[in-house]
Amino acid sequence: MIYLTEGNTPLNEAYNDEIVHLGNNTYQLTFRFPTSDTKWELLKEETFLTADDLHGEQDFYIFEVEKQQGYIQVYANQVISLLNNYIVSSIEVDRVSGTRVLSAFAGSITRANPFSFFSDIDDRHTLNIKDKNAMEVLAKGKHSILGQWGGDMVRNGYNLRLLKNGGSENESLFMYKKNLSSYQHKTSTKSLKTRITFKTTVKGEGENAVDHDYMVVIDSPLLGNYSQIYEDVVEVNDQDVTDEASLIEYGKQYFRTSMCDMLEDNLEISVVGQSDVAVQMFDVVSFYHEWYGLDVRKKITKYTYSPMAKLLKSIGFGTFQSSLANAIGGIVNDAVLNESRNLHQIFEERLKKEIANADRAFDAEFSKREKTITDAIELAKAKAEEVKQELSDTINQRFNSFDNGPLKEAKRKAEEALRNAGASSSLAQESKRIGLDSVARLEAFKSQTTSAQTALSGDLDALKRTIANDIRPKQAQAEAEIAKQVEALSRTKNELDGASSSLAQEAKRIELDSVARLEAFKSQTTSAQTALSGDL
Repeated sequence: MIYLTEGNTPLNEAYNDEIVHLGNNTYQLTFRFPTSDTKWELLKEETFLTADDLHGEQDFYIFEVEKQQGYIQVYANQVISLLNNYIVSSIEVDRVSGTRVLSAFAGSITRANPFSFFSDIDDRHTLNIKDKNAMEVLAKGKHSILGQWGGDMVRNGYNLRLLKNGGSENESLFMYKKNLSSYQHKTSTKSLKTRITFKTTVKGEGENAVDHDYMVVIDSPLLGNYSQIYEDVVEVNDQDVTDEASLIEYGKQYFRTSMCDMLEDNLEISVVGQSDVAVQMFDVVSFYHEWYGLDVRKKITKYTYSPMAKLLKSIGFGTFQSSLANAIGGIVNDAVLNESRNLHQIFEERLKKEIANADRAFDAEFSKREKTITDAIELAKAKAEEVKQELSDTINQRFNSFDNGPLKEAKRKAEEALRNAGASSSLAQESKRIGLDSVARLEAFKSQTTSAQTALSGDLDALKRTIANDIRPKQAQAEAEIAKQVEALSRTKNELDGASSSLAQEAKRIELDSVARLEAFKSQTTSAQTALSGDL
C-alpha cells in the first residue's frame, strides 16, 4: 500500500506501482493515480509518501508529477536523496575509519537536518573538501566517502548506514521452473582493465621543498587471458604512497581488490511467487539454472517491488566477476573455513584448560576457607561452653553461699517466746529483738542477691543463649524459700495472738513490718526477673 505520510491517507487507486532499488544508487517509487479520484490533487511536488517495501515501510518524497489523459504519473525518491539540497562546509580528516568520516560529515552539514549516519568500516582513508553538495561528498565519484571507504549503503527513512556487508548469508534458492521466470545474463568487456598507469604527486616537506611526481605501469596477472590490452590511467591520492615502491605496491593491490581485470557479468531474474526465505537487499542467495549450467551464490544488488500488492517482482545480482573470480572465491572460502575450524578447535582446547584451571583454583580456595570457617565455629562453640560453665558455677556458688539458718533460728526463738508467754516486758523486748534481727538478716539477703544481679549484668551478652535454663530454676528456688519464710512468720503471728495485748500489738507491728519488707523485696526480685527475661 502507498499512503500520504501526513494523515496516513491510503492511495487505494494507485496502479502501475513499482519500487526500484539499485544497490548504492537509485531508490525510487513510481506509480500512476487516476484523476477520477480527487486525492490526485494532493499528489504534488514535495509531498511525502510512505510505501510498503521489501524491508517494511519506507519514506519517499515526490520530486516530479506528469499529468496525462485520465491519470497522473508520480515519481518519488527515498528521503535520503534530500541530501542533494544540503551543503557541507568543510571536512578535513586524515586516515580515519568510516564511523569517523561520517561523524565529520554529519557535523559539517550547514543547517539543521533529520539525518543520522553510521558505519562499521574500519578501513582508513583521507578526505579534504570544502563547500560542496552533501550528496556529492557522500556518494558521487571515486573521491567521495562511498568511493573511498566502499561498503553497502543501507537506507531506512532518514537513517543511512555504510556497512561492510549490508545483508546476510541467506538460504533462499532461486531456481528455473520453481520461483523464477525470465532470465537475463549479460557479459561485457566494457569496464575491463588489464594495464593501468598509476600517477601520484608527493608534496615535499619543509621550506622551499620540491614536489615529486611518480608514475608506474602495472600489468594485470590476467593480461595474457585476453586478445586485447585494456589500458587506463589512475591518479592516486593516498597518504601511504610516498615513493615509487609504495606506488607499485598500491597498483598491485588495486587489481586484487577491484577485480577490474575480469569480465563484467550481469544477471537479472524475474521472481514468481515467494522465495523459500525472505530476502533483503545485499543478501547473498543461491541461483541455479540447469539449462545454462549456472550454479552460483551471489549478492542481491537490485530489486523491483510492488508496494500495492506487497510482491517482490524481480531481483538482480548486478555486476560480478565469474570464471577465475569464482575459483579464487572457492579457494579462499575453503581456506577460511579450514582456518576457522582450526582456530575454533584451538579456542575450545584453551577454553577447556582455562575452565579446568579456574575450577581447581576455586576448589582449593573453597576447601581452605571451609576449613577456616569450620575451625572458627568449633572454637566459638568451645568458648561458649566455657563461658556457660563459668556463669553456671558463679550462680551456683552465690546461691549456695546464702544461709537460711538465721531464719530458722528466728522461728525457733519465736516459738520459745510463745511457750514462755506472759505479761512480762522482757518477752516483748525479746520478740522485738527477734523481729529486728530477722529484718536485718533479710536485708543482708537482699544485698547479697542485688550484688549477684550486678555481677551477672556485665555478662549479659554471653548469657543470652545459655543462662535461661540455669537462672530460672534458681530464682524459683529462692521464691519458694521466701514463701516458706513468710508462711512461718504468719504462723508465729497467729500463735502470738493469745499472748498479752501489749505483746500482741508489738508482735503484730513487727510482723506487718516484716511482711511489708518481704513483699517489697519480692516485687524487686520479680522486676529483676522480668528485666533479665527481656534481655535474654
